[in-house]
Amino acid sequence: MRRAPCAVLAVLLCGGAAFGKPKVAVLGVEPVDNGDAKSRQKTGALAKALTKAMRERIVAGGLGYEIAAGSNKELGELKLLSDCLDEGTQCMAAIGKDLNAELLVYGHVEKQKDGYLVTVQSLVVPSPGKAAPYSAKRHYAFGAASEEEMKRIAEEVLVNQPSTETLLVVEVNAATGTVFVNGTPKGAIVNGTLTMKGLPPGPASIAVESPGFERYEQASVDVKPGATTKISVELVKAVGKPAPLTPVPPVEQVERPGGTARVLFWTTLVATGAGVAAFTITGLKVKSIENEQDQAIKEWGDGFKANGVQFPGDACQEARNDGYQKLIDICDRGKNMATVTNVLIGVTAAAALATAFFAWKGYLSPGSNVERVARRNVQPRVVLAPELYRSGGGVGAVVQF
Repeated sequence: MRRAPCAVLAVLLCGGAAFGKPKVAVLGVEPVDNGDAKSRQKTGALAKALTKAMRERIVAGGLGYEIAAGSNKELGELKLLSDCLDEGTQCMAAIGKDLNAELLVYGHVEKQKDGYLVTVQSLVVPSPGKAAPYSAKRHYAFGAASEEEMKRIAEEVLVNQPSTETLLVVEVNAATGTVFVNGTPKGAIVNGTLTMKGLPPGPASIAVESPGFERYEQASVDVKPGATTKISVELVKAVGKPAPLTPVPPVEQVERPGGTARVLFWTTLVATGAGVAAFTITGLKVKSIENEQDQAIKEWGDGFKANGVQFPGDACQEARNDGYQKLIDICDRGKNMATVTNVLIGVTAAAALATAFFAWKGYLSPGSNVERVARRNVQPRVVLAPELYRSGGGVGAVVQF
């Protein structure tokens, strides 16, 4: 009778826990206090409480982030190692990149004459030096600063973090029209607005066409990485015949394939977790029964020799031959529990393999990505379009004619 090898399946279970969440590094908040030892201890405690609250809040989930591995570093230590004495945007972004994080969060608790100034900053990392940092500052009187207040600040600043998605929003003084980016039509204006995502950061040329208006062109718009860039366009009424529009093929939102696989992924993931827990428990029971068996054999002593040794090396069979009921009962219980454990191991292994397969099928395979496909002469139909974002998801319906 052997214990179940739970470590292997536990790795499979943990390996598929999360997909697609941007990683955030929360550096240890730096205390700033020129007072005596007691004062510095109080300021340091507040800084540690704020750091702990922010890290625990991200781990708790619901914000669309996960903690970057190995990012539990101190702000002061990394500034010293990276020579970032002024906490410049470019230098701090390089620190975030070294930590393999898409969002870097850092801050200070500074003791002042009339209380504490708490500052928390964050920086979108992918393009160092181009994304402006988010900053939140709060001032507290000495009696108002507490660990509970640090938890409240952590919740407030993390919920209001800037998006890591790159968006371009074009607002036009016309209800309809077409927006071109670098000469390519990107979508239709609806009620005077078009929001585009997935554009590469950096300079881009923008053009807008709308019936009854002259064509608008802007040579360069700086699309900011990990942020929302907005531009307002004032179209001029066309004199005489309206300018012709460049034809834009209708855009259909293709339903994301693999929906059933994603449902089965989570189902088999739960089944794998339950199986690991179950065969771990039964395996421990088998070990306990083995100890009872050893004790019963010890109590039997040389009794097994009474009728001669028929089954050397097999105490259970010898007990059945000699009628030693106590050991027989223990052996039967151990055999039954070992059978249950082996069955659970097999079922859990199958569930773990299924989890890995459905994870690939529903999330990682090339066909599982949402794609926008231009189609001409689309037949009338209703298309359901599920979408998955870093901060959530949804399902839309489009009726095409």
